[in-house]
Amino acid sequence: MKMRISIFAVALIIFNSCFAFCQADDKNILEQEISSSIKSGNYCDTTQDCKIVFFGCPFGCGSYVNKDFNLQPIRDKIKEYLEKFGACDYNCFKPSEPECVNNKCVSSEELTYAIHPG
Repeated sequence: MKMRISIFAVALIIFNSCFAFCQADDKNILEQEISSSIKSGNYCDTTQDCKIVFFGCPFGCGSYVNKDFNLQPIRDKIKEYLEKFGACDYNCFKPSEPECVNNKCVSSEELTYAIHPG
């Protein structure tokens, strides 16, 4: 009888470990999918094509994307992420206005530092 309980306890521990590991792997995969989708929306021809979008933690303090990029699939994935893994929180500074450089929306502040290193 004690042997059965011990085997059951070991099996339960192994199952819980695998579940936690698999869940962490699912979290990383979903984070990567969302981050890749956000990056795919970062394109421009002119500065007027760019805008700042706030997706919240853990997806940055502001993402630069094309103003015409369809954000709904990303918002749906983030909703799924938050339902499965919960929210996080961090403090952010307001990002600087975007500029189009080499067909990518970038921080105008980063551009200033690149031109005039301080």
